[in-house]
Amino acid sequence: METYNTKKFTELLDELEDCTEIEQRKKIGEMNEFMDEMDKYEFRSVLKIEQFEKIQKMIDEKKMNFGNMILLLKHIGFCKISLRSSNSNFGNSSLGKRFAEMIIFENEKKEEKNERLLVDLCKCCTMLHSYHTFSKELLSICLSSLLKAALIKNESEEARKEVEIALFALSSIDDYYKIEKKLYLEEMKEIIQYHQNNRNLSCLAYQSAWQFLIYRLLNDRHLEDNIVDATHFVREAARELKELTKCVDWKRKEEVTKRKKEQKAIMRWICTIKEPFREFDLWNEDVVGLICSIVELCRAARENEGGTFDNCISLFYSMATMLSVNVDALLEGGAFDLLMEEIQGLSFEDSFVWCYLGIFMEISKRLKEKTNGAIVKRERKASKERLCEKLEEEGYEDIITSFREIIDFIDLGFHNLSLEISDYFIYS
Repeated sequence: METYNTKKFTELLDELEDCTEIEQRKKIGEMNEFMDEMDKYEFRSVLKIEQFEKIQKMIDEKKMNFGNMILLLKHIGFCKISLRSSNSNFGNSSLGKRFAEMIIFENEKKEEKNERLLVDLCKCCTMLHSYHTFSKELLSICLSSLLKAALIKNESEEARKEVEIALFALSSIDDYYKIEKKLYLEEMKEIIQYHQNNRNLSCLAYQSAWQFLIYRLLNDRHLEDNIVDATHFVREAARELKELTKCVDWKRKEEVTKRKKEQKAIMRWICTIKEPFREFDLWNEDVVGLICSIVELCRAARENEGGTFDNCISLFYSMATMLSVNVDALLEGGAFDLLMEEIQGLSFEDSFVWCYLGIFMEISKRLKEKTNGAIVKRERKASKERLCEKLEEEGYEDIITSFREIIDFIDLGFHNLSLEISDYFIYS
């Protein structure tokens, strides 16, 4: 279905071939603004092979210069990754194939290599290609070129923007790609550690650097030490979420556009955080601080940003299932206070009720497991007593009992919830 945004984008694209270079640049700016307002479905409707073929034709007929094309394609790629679109039309188009050939040709030059051109080509290609259309050779060249661009420490606004796009492009290289550590680890550690000392990156650039590393972690458990201890992922994620939460006046309706931009940054962080807590043993003393930051974000967002709130609760579910996250950390970080506030207001109509029940079921399961060693047993008993005291104050057992019918009703096979009400109780 055509919307105002998609209609205006298509109209402006059709008008480009009859414009001067300066007029083209202005219209491309307008096209970029319309793309910024599109949702995933609108964007998919304009990102067709025909559009890329039209751009290719304008280049061939010299109706668009290369600089304007790069300006347009960079933003198309940026929106594609921001909206998490899996569109593969660019890679299958003649323009995408031409870009791949140009990258390989430019990279193989022995003399007079145009590094700026190569970086621009790699930014567009990395963001616009999909897994199925991105060869290993192309990936290797783009990885090297983008890392080199991201390492630039020029403080000018233009340089910072180019570094941001380079890192954003790198963040789109997801876990489908298995890349040897020697090709990226030292460079990415340098980028992250330099920022921690000098604060030279934008929020988006810094998050993108971490996202690239987390994708690598999913294929290589040996990266955990670097991510947790050398570059302090958990501490940094907590700090960034806290800062982003403060940046937004969540109650002001007129700030929808700004909130939308900030919300995207927050959601990228939540997605980046969720993967390692679902898969790996990332427990350390910084986790309590991260939980505190997520709780603060939940309280700020729950009235006006339901999607952000639900994703935070889902993150707590991931933590609850991981033995690496101590139950005491969830208690000290305020997660149980938040969960009890919310669960008291839930009803049959709340589709997310299964997540709250799942968190308590997983915690109960963990605290009932047998343990070895006197010290571990004492610590487990102390944790149970603290949690039981907290839940008793809130009337937890009565609340859970009231959900018996919901537990019977929920699709248990999908949510892996138990039919036994006692599995949600926690006894000291």
